[in-house]
Amino acid sequence: MKNLFFLTLLALSVLFTGCASSTQQSEPPSINISKDVPLSRIKSAIIDTGMATGWQLERESDYLMTFVKENTNMLVGALFHTNYDIRVFNRASFVITDSGNYYTLRMSMAIVSNYGSPLEKSESVRAKNVAETFEKIEAKLR
Repeated sequence: MKNLFFLTLLALSVLFTGCASSTQQSEPPSINISKDVPLSRIKSAIIDTGMATGWQLERESDYLMTFVKENTNMLVGALFHTNYDIRVFNRASFVITDSGNYYTLRMSMAIVSNYGSPLEKSESVRAKNVAETFEKIEAKLR
């Protein structure tokens, strides 16, 4: 019975996503930020935006910030869970690069299963509301 349920979910997910475009962007979405804005202020805006939307800061370095949040979508959970851990997480990564007269901020997303274990698996996905996230960060920098 359990196998039939998962096969049905898998068939439905293939049915609904089979017509979707499979082309993926070669580079993650990005914005440029003037070097007049201090790097510490950019990092603070990214962290504030992530925390305000329920994400937990997983890792922070000079030019990289990573956030995680448990995924509550049942279909995603059914497709990505494992025998070791049924919980599935989203991971958002922000990378800041020095591009001459400005900083470039890039964002990428991944679905993570077996979070925090040696068997962790990460699958890159398209970020849904990147433009909205970038707008929130830019608003904090004004």
